[in-house]
Amino acid sequence: MYRPSACDVGEQSALHDLVDSLGPAHLVTFDDGGFDASVVPMVLDRAAGSLGRLRGHLSRANPQWRACGSGRPALAGFAGPHAYVAPSWYPSKRRDARVVPTWNYVVVHVHGEVVVREDPARMRTL
Repeated sequence: MYRPSACDVGEQSALHDLVDSLGPAHLVTFDDGGFDASVVPMVLDRAAGSLGRLRGHLSRANPQWRACGSGRPALAGFAGPHAYVAPSWYPSKRRDARVVPTWNYVVVHVHGEVVVREDPARMRTL
């Protein structure tokens, strides 16, 4: 994902706060059949590992769970507020006509491997 340095958030606690506040993730996986995506509510366990761990649940009826695990990469995208910003909003527009429109947004992408757990007690706890 393109991240302009002026807009990049690098502080882990701030990213964790965003994940906690943004709602369900779009879980994207890839296998021999191509890309697949599902909206998955996830809980962030900040204490697990050095970066934390996301925990969520895919139904067995959702074939995407078969693309998870076995060292395959996955992406969980958390999207937040977004808005168009017109060039006329910038005071510098009066001085320089080269100001262009933009789109401001909040998004966190979490990369990693999905680990499949099939323990019913663990799922009930989640």
